[in-house]
This record gives sequence, C-alpha cells and structure tokens, in this order.
Amino acid sequence: MDNDHPATTREVLGHLTAAGARRIALQSGSGAETYARVVTATYEEWCAERGVPARAVRFEAADTEGRTFDELLTGTERVDAVYAAYDPGGRQLLAAARRHGLRVPEDLLLVCASEDPGYAETAPPVTTVSLNPELTARAAVDRLVALVEGTHPPTPGPTVVPAALRVRTSSRGMRPPYLP
Repeated sequence: MDNDHPATTREVLGHLTAAGARRIALQSGSGAETYARVVTATYEEWCAERGVPARAVRFEAADTEGRTFDELLTGTERVDAVYAAYDPGGRQLLAAARRHGLRVPEDLLLVCASEDPGYAETAPPVTTVSLNPELTARAAVDRLVALVEGTHPPTPGPTVVPAALRVRTSSRGMRPPYLP
C-alpha cells in the first residue's frame, strides 16, 4: 500500500508552474525514509529536466517561525514557490513569508502535503496534498480480508492509492509580472 509519490510530486510541480512559478523550492525530510528520498529525487529530476537549479531545505519540526526558509525567500535568487512535503511546513512558510514581507499567492505560491483540515482556514487558505490515509487503510483491510478468505485473492504486487491535490488560494496563481 502506498501512493505514487513521483506522480504526486510532478503534479504539484506542474500545478505551481502553471500558476506562474519559475523558481520552485522543496522542503523535504532528511532522506532517511522512502517518502523523503522519493519526493526529493523526483524534484531533483524534474529540475534537471528543465535546466533549473534544485533548491531544497530540510524539514525541521521545531522551526515554528520557518527560519529554514529564510535563505530561499531573500536575495535576487529568491524562490517564487515552495512545495512543503511535510506538515507543518505550510504554516512555517506562511510565518516566514510574513516576516519577509511576501504576500501569498501574489509573491509566493505554496503547496503543503497535509491531512490537516485547518489549512482551509489559514490566511490565505493553503493548497494541500492529501495522501488519503483513509483510502489506504481501507485498501489494506480489503486486501487482507481477500487474502484471509481466499475467495478473491488480490492481484500480486503493490496497491497504489491516489493522492489528492486540494487547490486553494495559496497556489492559484501569481499576479503578473512574474519574477524575472
């Protein structure tokens, strides 16, 4: 049971690009877990395919002020979008954007992987990627029951549960002109 993390990562990056982003960064994990490795590798491949630099920061759960984003949000090479692959990355980035005087979505686009329904109420509401844990659990139970009962054995191989991109204000589009 798993999600198609490469497809989901590419969907998010494509969404941000279609909304006007040209310099997209990633907030990801340390790489010790499969999710972090796959999301980061897919992001780096996507950047290489387009000839753009990969800009990633490591997720730090205790960084409530979003200080890990500071370097990405300043200077002439500042990013114009971030995919935060971990919750609470969205709130961290909103805090960092406020601190740097950046408006979301006018100056900075944001997507965060999260199951937290509270992102629909943030200012502005944050676009989220749901990995659909309920569907994953249901699929796992159905597969287990089929194995135990033996009446309809499941097809061998992995079961992929689709993720869901919930588009909200934070990634709906930048106001032209876009960053150079």
